[in-house]
This record gives sequence, C-alpha cells and structure tokens, in this order.
Amino acid sequence: MKRLSILCAATVAATVLFSVIGHVLGIGGYRNGRILIGLVVGVGAATVFWLSAPRDTFDRRIWAVSVALVSFTLGTIVGGAAPASRGALSAELDTIPLAFFTTLGEEASGHSWCRPRCPVVERRYRGPRTNPEAGLATVVGALAAAKIDVSDATFSTTERGATMVARTPTYRIRVVARGGASNVERPLELDIQLSATR
Repeated sequence: MKRLSILCAATVAATVLFSVIGHVLGIGGYRNGRILIGLVVGVGAATVFWLSAPRDTFDRRIWAVSVALVSFTLGTIVGGAAPASRGALSAELDTIPLAFFTTLGEEASGHSWCRPRCPVVERRYRGPRTNPEAGLATVVGALAAAKIDVSDATFSTTERGATMVARTPTYRIRVVARGGASNVERPLELDIQLSATR
C-alpha cells in the first residue's frame, strides 16, 4: 500500500508538472486547448500509473480511472488559466455585430505564452459619416449585444477622436474612434483592439 501511495503522489506531481508546462506554452489559450491539455495529461497520467503499478494491485483499473479523472480535472483547470490566443481573440471580434461598418484590415501579434508579449488583435473599420462619440456608442451597444461586459469602461475625448478602454477577465478592450467631430463629411475610422491578459 505504501508503494501505491508513493506512485499516486508521483502521478499527481507529474500531472501538475505537465499541466503547468501546457499553461506556460499557452496551449490552453487555443480553441478547446484546455480540454486538449486535460486529455493529454489525464491519459498520460493513467498510462504511467497503469504501467508502473504492480499487476497484483487491488482494483488497479479503478485506481487508473481515478488518476485519469483527477489528472484531467487538474489539466483543464491549469490549462484554462492560459491567456487567449490570437485566433480566440479574432473569433471574439467576429462576435461583435457592427452594422454599417466595413472591415479594413486586421493585425495580430504576440503569443499565448506572453513572451515577449501576450496576444493582441487589432481590427480597423470604416463606418458611417458621424462623430467619434456616436461611433463609440455604437460599439458599446454592439459589445453589449455580444454579451461582453464593458460596464467599467473609461472614456476620453480629444480633438483627434474618442477612446474607450475596458477590461474583462480574459482580455483588455481598447476602442479608438477617429473622425472630425465638427466635420461629419469624413467617414468614421474605428480601431478595436483586444489584448489577452494573464
């Protein structure tokens, strides 16, 4: 029984180690990444346990399934703490319904392991001829429609345009609306930037 306890402790330690490696590499930030980490860690830990446990171990199968479930759970918890990937941020931008806006381009940088920086996706839009404050109001409504909470947002206005900055548990949102506040003949330009946070 003592050998079995040591084996279980070593298996849990390996589970935590592999989960942390998956988190540091940022795998959990990808679409279904935390499930992938959980599966790899769970199956790996159960396999290590199965091969290492003596054949005469009482209820070896039940122990292996228990190790797999605990390892899967730890893997998904640790993997889920990884910052969002560029693809996940881009998919989040796709959920924002901006009617009457045309996408001009998108730039992405960074990596989910946040070295040298966490993922950032910025999309540029051209909107209707209106002032920047009206453009920001449109974006706030679109974010609410996409179920993105920006209730703690801060707003600022300058001669060059209007800016909104907000934080969610997984990323930072920065919206910059440019266009002449006094000259509505110029189309509104809008930049929406999502930055992953740890």
